[in-house]
Amino acid sequence: MPHENQLSDEQKLRIQLLVSKREAAEMLGVSVRTIDNLIHNCELISCRIGNRRLIPAAALDKFIRKHHPTQRSEQVAAAQ
Repeated sequence: MPHENQLSDEQKLRIQLLVSKREAAEMLGVSVRTIDNLIHNCELISCRIGNRRLIPAAALDKFIRKHHPTQRSEQVAAAQ
């Protein structure tokens, strides 16, 4: 298995079940404040463990798929 420093962000996301708000912001290319707003507006699921607010990797994937559907998804929706 490659060393953690050699993994792409996508590979790290697959390995990690939870990511910090900072990591989520980096992955989405937005600010931490935007992540806070998404959590506050219930657009992004998060959980609190101790003093940390963490985002499930699956929630990031779901958010991305919801807001950036693939071309195929758009074609299927248009056909219906």
